Amino acid sequence: MIAVLAFAVFFLSSDRYDPYNQYVRLAHSMWHGRLDVANPPGYLELARYPDSAYVINPPAPAVLLMRSVAIWGLTTNEVVISMALAAAALGLFWVATRQLGWDLRLAAAHAAARIWHELLVGSC
Repeated sequence: MIAVLAFAVFFLSSDRYDPYNQYVRLAHSMWHGRLDVANPPGYLELARYPDSAYVINPPAPAVLLMRSVAIWGLTTNEVVISMALAAAALGLFWVATRQLGWDLRLAAAHAAARIWHELLVGSC
């Protein structure tokens, strides 16, 4: 329930638009057996080589996105997937605090603080 509430807060507080989708593009390239990004827009931060462009950062986000990219292709919205992962992590945090015997008010306060933190500086 906490994860659903957190996802709703993240979803309603975001415009869900991010033109910097190099990880979706990298995941798409990886599905096609390549590590370079095909036809990237000029505003993406990529290491450009005469005939290729490569994502500079490690590929872990692209690996996480590969299943979604297999389904939705380049229209995959990595912002919504990031929201879902953050909400799932918060739900697991809630379960862990309750299993550890934290007071309900303390667990709720920490969960609310984590949601607020994600809204201010997080990836959502």
